[in-house]
Amino acid sequence: MVLGGSIALMNSVNFPANAGVFDGLVEAKRITNSKYMLGPIRLSRMRLADAKELASGAGAIYVDAQAKLRYACLDCIVPEDNLTAFAKFRDVCTYGIVLKSVTKGPAAKNGPDTANGVEAFAAFDSALSAMLDLDRLLEVSTESNPEDVAAVDASFLKLFAAVDRFELAIQACMGFEPDLALDLNSL
Repeated sequence: MVLGGSIALMNSVNFPANAGVFDGLVEAKRITNSKYMLGPIRLSRMRLADAKELASGAGAIYVDAQAKLRYACLDCIVPEDNLTAFAKFRDVCTYGIVLKSVTKGPAAKNGPDTANGVEAFAAFDSALSAMLDLDRLLEVSTESNPEDVAAVDASFLKLFAAVDRFELAIQACMGFEPDLALDLNSL
């Protein structure tokens, strides 16, 4: 009797109708994961806007903008004090963790060797490079030098473009149609 029930259960797994239930669970998990993967990128973008505001206008203060930039970059430039020792052994950069989760994790739809995976890694490198460049620029620039002001503004624009590219690449890796206006709450 037990054997007959097991065979019946095994046969039921092969029916197409039951595949829909599994696909539904996978889709629900993908949607849930999207909020965890895309949320930090969007938070970072909002914090970057705050950093740009501190670096803009007549009352610009680059030291404060640099501190806000480091906060906005989610431990990708300089890890928080309590993560510094841990960073020697593990990746603490949230962007890197998101990238690895969507390309190498157990639920990855696009591995690192796929077109979407390659673009995601390139977008990550671009974003990290833009973060580091802006951090260095804020370190050596002065608010009163018009050339420095123009360079800082251009560097912020480059960073925003790189973060946008990274988010779109992550969306593509997760199987979404890339769209910066994707509403995570409506998924």
